[in-house]
Amino acid sequence: EVEPFGLSIIMEYVDAVTLTEWLKTRPSSAERQRVLLELIEALDYIHAKRITHGDLKPDNILITRNGNHVKLIDFGLSDNDAYLARNIGCTPTFAAPEQLTENGQSDCRTDIYALGKIIQLLFPHRFYAIVRRCTMANPDQRYASIWHVQRAIHRAKTQYISLLLLPIISALPILYPTI
Repeated sequence: EVEPFGLSIIMEYVDAVTLTEWLKTRPSSAERQRVLLELIEALDYIHAKRITHGDLKPDNILITRNGNHVKLIDFGLSDNDAYLARNIGCTPTFAAPEQLTENGQSDCRTDIYALGKIIQLLFPHRFYAIVRRCTMANPDQRYASIWHVQRAIHRAKTQYISLLLLPIISALPILYPTI
C-alpha cells in the first residue's frame, strides 16, 4: 500500500543497457569476462533456489552504466518446483530444443543452453568446446549445472594463459643459459 496510489508493485530502477547494446560499445576481453562471471553467479543463485529463468537472452541481461554490473530481468517465463510454465513465448534463437516441443521439460540445463549461446556472443573466438557442450541438443549431454560451466571456463582460461606463457618459458634456456 503506497499513498496516494494504493496497492502498488515497486520495482528497482536500473540505469542500464541490454547486453546487445553493451556489446556494441566493444568492451574489452576483461570486461566481457567479468560480465560473464556475474551472469554465471546470478544463474547459480536462481538455480540454487530451484528457479529456471526460461527466457535467458541478451535483451534480458542488463549491464549497468555505473560499474558494468549484470542485472538479470524478465522472469515472466520462469519455472520452479511449484509451477511449471509450458515455455510459451520463449525466444527461439536462445531456446533449448526441449523448450520448442509441446511437452518439453525445463530445468537448469535449459538455461545452460541459452548461456552457451550468450558465451558465443561474448567470446566469438574462444570457449568453443564449452559452447558446444552447453548447446547440445540432448539435455543429458549438456553440463549438469552452472557450477560445471563455471569450472570449465576457469580451466579454459588457465589453459589459455599457459599457452600464452609457453613460448616465453621455452625461450628462457636459450636467452639465459645460466638459469
